[in-house]
Amino acid sequence: MESERIPIELWPLVLEDMVRKTNVTATRAIDGLTPMESFLNEALPGQDNKPDLSGERICGSQVTIHIPQERRLRSHKFGPRGEAGIYLCMEGSQIYTCWVPSRRKGHQIVRSANVKFYEKVRETELLTETEHDVEPEIRKNGAPISSRPQSVTEQTKTPSPQRSEVNNLQHAEVHNPQHGQTTTSMTSAKLPDLRKEVITEPKTMTEALQGPQREHWLRAIHSELRSLLTKGTWRMLDRNQAHNRPLTVKSVFKVKKNEDGNLDKFKARLVVRGFEKQFGFDYNQTFASVAKAATWRILLTVAACLDWEIEQMDVSTAFLEGDLDEEVFIEMPEGLVEYFDQHPEDRPPGFSTEKICKLIKSLYGLKQAPRQWQKKLKETLESLDFRQVTSDTAVYHNPTTGVIIITYVDDFLIMGSNKEAIQGYKARLGEIFIMTDLGPASHFLG
Repeated sequence: MESERIPIELWPLVLEDMVRKTNVTATRAIDGLTPMESFLNEALPGQDNKPDLSGERICGSQVTIHIPQERRLRSHKFGPRGEAGIYLCMEGSQIYTCWVPSRRKGHQIVRSANVKFYEKVRETELLTETEHDVEPEIRKNGAPISSRPQSVTEQTKTPSPQRSEVNNLQHAEVHNPQHGQTTTSMTSAKLPDLRKEVITEPKTMTEALQGPQREHWLRAIHSELRSLLTKGTWRMLDRNQAHNRPLTVKSVFKVKKNEDGNLDKFKARLVVRGFEKQFGFDYNQTFASVAKAATWRILLTVAACLDWEIEQMDVSTAFLEGDLDEEVFIEMPEGLVEYFDQHPEDRPPGFSTEKICKLIKSLYGLKQAPRQWQKKLKETLESLDFRQVTSDTAVYHNPTTGVIIITYVDDFLIMGSNKEAIQGYKARLGEIFIMTDLGPASHFLG
């Protein structure tokens, strides 16, 4: 650790990586098994419990961390797309914790899945020779170009770096607008003429309203708008009151089918075109933590051994629950004027087609929506006397009842020995959020 110049305050992260590797390293003391394998063989007999080492990396390796496009200055087309750092430890199976010394204090720890490793490059030239964390160039032979001159002897001794594959997971961010919210529900019994018909999902509002399923899509659109208005998602303002450029929005259309493959319902969802947002102005943080795989595996094992109750719930409109810290303005949603024409009782006083909307609540497509949802969830669970577990911020524990809640974005596992307490928390959460009670747990997203 000293050779890599890692500050002593970061050594606990390095020790965490050492403990992790010790638990997945075979030892003669337990007949050539790994400690993790030995533990799981007792808890889950008859299964293949060999640890997956495909994601393991050498602690202290030099890395290049990808800078997301939204965090790059638009005016700097040829600016750096990565920043140099040192790998410290791994969270779960795909998130790497790295130290970036060129950043200011308090912001030097970066967690990302988009990391390139140079595991056999042991010197820290990449960190000390430049203030601009530029991704190192790669020669045809695979050796990184260093800004420090090297002798011929040094070059021949330097092995080619190993380059890891870039995982597509983006900081546990959730961008898919088709997951979460439930809007218009139409049973297949009401749509007998559409059961066997192949329905194409429209790409635009015009396409939806000019197609053969116009009435179905119109009801789905109006249901979505009514839901957003009921939640107080936005407040209408004059255009000259906007401090930032209003973002555009669009409707996303989805045909949902039941388990038999028959038509279940038409769904419409209003989403913000998040790619228009600028980091630092329209949003600041996007990360939403999810429970670590090691955490929920251990807790499920404990629950199975102690015969705990394990219930599952899903938040239907998770990303719409968060309150915004930044000022975000959007153009008037398409179809809103027609909705007010059919439902004049919902039209606000002084309504005009020239107005814009200032978002009060988060909306699908906003880059900070996952983060705002996590903040809202934390406040809610703390009001119910739950406390965040220090080792995993996505897990909450109630010290009085002993109930544990594991969160994975909008999926909940609620476990404990007190069945009445679990049912009480489920009822309370159902009063606060729009929840779907999935009953005893059978499948968990994590």
